[in-house]
Amino acid sequence: MGRGRVWLNLPQAVVLSATRSIALALGLTDDNPDLLLLKANRILGVRAAVPLETEATDEQRRDAYKQLRHASLATDGESRYLVAQRRLAELLAAGVTVKASRKYNGPYEVVDPAEFTRLELRGGDAIDKLSKNLVLFDLRINMSELNEIMKMEEEQSEVSNIYYNQLKESAELLQKTGAGGARW
Repeated sequence: MGRGRVWLNLPQAVVLSATRSIALALGLTDDNPDLLLLKANRILGVRAAVPLETEATDEQRRDAYKQLRHASLATDGESRYLVAQRRLAELLAAGVTVKASRKYNGPYEVVDPAEFTRLELRGGDAIDKLSKNLVLFDLRINMSELNEIMKMEEEQSEVSNIYYNQLKESAELLQKTGAGGARW
């Protein structure tokens, strides 16, 4: 580990990408990889909740129920950990520095981000999607780069939402003024 660099194992990186909490990710430790996975699943397995006042109207309760139902259907019954793990694989393919060993207990080497387009993350390792062979052992993800790419992605999403809202407002204005069908 280089000076000033923090390297996360795969379950820690999944928790960070899903929760955006560095403290939660770094607090996830164990020497046993199976227990580490169990702890990460437990953190991410917390059920969805919608805040609701005790004096809520029937309509507010129905809306809250719809929100919860939508949240549970969005994952299609799939574990939140697996959803977050797949999302992390996309982030790794986008260029976050990852080190791994190509053989069990072998030396670490930097992994080309393009490799993650053909790999599936599993446990703390990565397998080839087609052959199902284990090809990368004990992945280590650069925390600061992962955090940075997640921030950039959020900013891009916010800009896209602003742009979409501006276009929507313009379209609504054109409809209201009747200029929507005008030709220049």
